Amino acid sequence: SAFSSCPMLCQVSLPEGLTELGKGVFESCTMLSQVTLPSTLTELPEAAFYNCSYLPSFSVPATIKVIGNEAFYSCTALKEVTLPEGVASIGDYAFQNCQVLEQAKLPASCTTLGKYVFDGCQALTALDVAEGNTAYLSQDGVLFTKDGETLVRYPQAKAETAYTGGLQNTGGLELYWLYHTGTDQH
Repeated sequence: SAFSSCPMLCQVSLPEGLTELGKGVFESCTMLSQVTLPSTLTELPEAAFYNCSYLPSFSVPATIKVIGNEAFYSCTALKEVTLPEGVASIGDYAFQNCQVLEQAKLPASCTTLGKYVFDGCQALTALDVAEGNTAYLSQDGVLFTKDGETLVRYPQAKAETAYTGGLQNTGGLELYWLYHTGTDQH
């Protein structure tokens, strides 16, 4: 947590050759708006940008393979994130409460998603998946397991108020988007 709770820190550029960041390295740097990370990193650690509430966008370096738990948790200004080919795993709660994040695209290399990765992303309209991904697929911006049988995440700001398709095996249940309607339509 080298820079943790530095509320006046606005920009950071870390040098090439750096191979590891500590847990919560930029946690609660509430004015952080620009970050340049070296190509020598392979992991974004747990809580790396936790509560960096001013960070508007982030391009994950192409060398990153793992995005840790809560890496961008409550980055409430994060509107855009670029996940490059090579990211294999995204940890629990990684983008939870990124309230203005509108879209995310999983690269073909991403085969592991933790729990609640995109929960609380109130502006999220679509989750897309790159062609060739062996674990996930997207149908109309809705995220499923590759076999299409398990709904992983329905984007919170998707305009539709009801959802009844896309699953091969629903077990006789219909799924409704209760966030907009607030009622159970069974």
